[in-house]
Amino acid sequence: MTANNFNLEQPPRRWPSVLLLVASLLWLVALALVVAVATYQFRYAERIYPGVWVSHVSLGDLSRAEAEAVLESAGIPFPTEQVAVRYGDRVWTIRPEDLKVALDVESAVTRAYQVGRRGSLVEDLQEQALVYRNARVIDPVFTFHDESFLAYAVALMAQEVNHPPHEATLKVQGLDVLATRGETGLEVDEAATRAALEERFVSGGGGEVELVVRVTQPALPDVSEGEKLVKRVIGSPLTLEYEDGEEGQLSVTIDQETLADWMRWRMDIQPDWQPLFTVTLNEAGVRAWVEELATELFLPAQDASFDFDLESSTLIPVVPSVWGRELDVEETVQRILDQAATDVRTVPLPIIPVKPNLAMENAAKMGVKELLIQASTHFAGSSAARVHNIAQAASRFHGVIIPPGGVFSFNEHLGEVSAETGYEESLIIWGDRTQVGIGGGVCQVSTTAFRTALLGGYPIIERYSHGYVVNWYGEPGMDATVYAPRVDFRFRNDSDYYLLIKTETDTQAGTLTFSFYGTESGRTVEISSSPVENVTDPPPPVYTEDPDLPTGTIKQVDWAVKGMDVTVQRIVRQGDEVLSEDAFVSLYHPWAAKYRYGPGTTLPPGVVPEEADVEG
Repeated sequence: MTANNFNLEQPPRRWPSVLLLVASLLWLVALALVVAVATYQFRYAERIYPGVWVSHVSLGDLSRAEAEAVLESAGIPFPTEQVAVRYGDRVWTIRPEDLKVALDVESAVTRAYQVGRRGSLVEDLQEQALVYRNARVIDPVFTFHDESFLAYAVALMAQEVNHPPHEATLKVQGLDVLATRGETGLEVDEAATRAALEERFVSGGGGEVELVVRVTQPALPDVSEGEKLVKRVIGSPLTLEYEDGEEGQLSVTIDQETLADWMRWRMDIQPDWQPLFTVTLNEAGVRAWVEELATELFLPAQDASFDFDLESSTLIPVVPSVWGRELDVEETVQRILDQAATDVRTVPLPIIPVKPNLAMENAAKMGVKELLIQASTHFAGSSAARVHNIAQAASRFHGVIIPPGGVFSFNEHLGEVSAETGYEESLIIWGDRTQVGIGGGVCQVSTTAFRTALLGGYPIIERYSHGYVVNWYGEPGMDATVYAPRVDFRFRNDSDYYLLIKTETDTQAGTLTFSFYGTESGRTVEISSSPVENVTDPPPPVYTEDPDLPTGTIKQVDWAVKGMDVTVQRIVRQGDEVLSEDAFVSLYHPWAAKYRYGPGTTLPPGVVPEEADVEG
């Protein structure tokens, strides 16, 4: 066996030692770098990093307070550019020195301090390194030391540009409607303009800035709707029409001037800020006009006048009845108010037909078929004037018809007593005297009417006796005096049928007769008088001078009568049933005989004449 002897021993390996050394060196370098960075950061923890400048002033390695002090004393000038403010063709120039612009030291230092401190650690280290190698220059920031200068400058511009919007207007002058549309206005937005100028000045850019101007709208841009409404009201007349079967078409026109005088218009702003126009008419003015029109158009209904034919026992129309008319005032006012602001210019008149109380066609239904009661008084010996007045007054009652339940008023049917209505002067009783006056003799008629109603059993509502007993009126207590409008004679037709009054004046015999016609009710009337009481003698005769009488003439014009109290009782029965009992009391004063004598006449012994103004 042969054995080979080889030297297996390898030389020693040196690589691990080298690697260890390199690693150690790298770790030391990294440690040194970290220490250096940490030291650098610590050094500038409260300072501005080197290489930072504001304008031409270096702030590196300075604290914030030191940097502010350096900038305060550095006197960095503001850019000299002025700023032009333009609006259309208008240009205003503003210089920085006019606005008290100053360097914003605090802002500049803050920006310088933030260099190298605005990102992540790596970004900040990179920025710090770049700034260290290449300086970072920060533009200075300027601010307004007193902003009132800028505000004043902008306010002056606004004064030249601003003008308020013009509201739409609506005026009525006579019949002319004057409407104008609204116009927009201009208003400088001073805050926005100041902000734009501040930005331009603090940046030092100069140049041009647009004046910020807003267009302002009028609150009321348009009044065309109101104009249309007003023109509808006064643009043409308003006609009121009524078709009358007998008179044809009635037409009344309200002219434009009257409509314009009545017109009232107003404008209200709605929640959506839109105008709402309302055109109306003055209701009081319309009503006054309509009431006057109603008076003009009023046509009273005319009752038929009847006579009673004894042979046929029927009513015969003497004067035909006529329908009347009246205007419905309230409805007319409302129609005018409703139609005035429309295009419909014709308004129907609301005429109300008025039916007569006594229509010819109702004659057969009135129940006037027989004579009920009749009474007469005597006036023989009366003067011609008194006889004339009696006939004149009595004629007013011939043919009067009283409906069932209706009230007869003597004065109502008598009407006016005057010379114009056909009456003459005659002796009348006035208070406690007899004197000459228009209408003497009328009380003969009222007395006759009273007696007839009394004997007929009709309820007497109002009756007054004369001041003294008048021989023409028959037995005392059966007379009735009247004097419009305060003293009247009235009674009620308490039957179920109409009552016709006929009068007959016999001037030759001197009698006046009232006759009542209707339907007999079967009732009976008893009239009696109580014994006369409180009888007093008449005073001495009264003599009054009358210049119209010749000398030596004495004329008696009134006769003496005694004073007395008279009570007339009336009992009305229906078979055995008493329907009513009445007592009519008359208090008569004593009355002296009255004489008139001519001037210079010798009077009887012991007579003392009255003054001439005392009438007898």
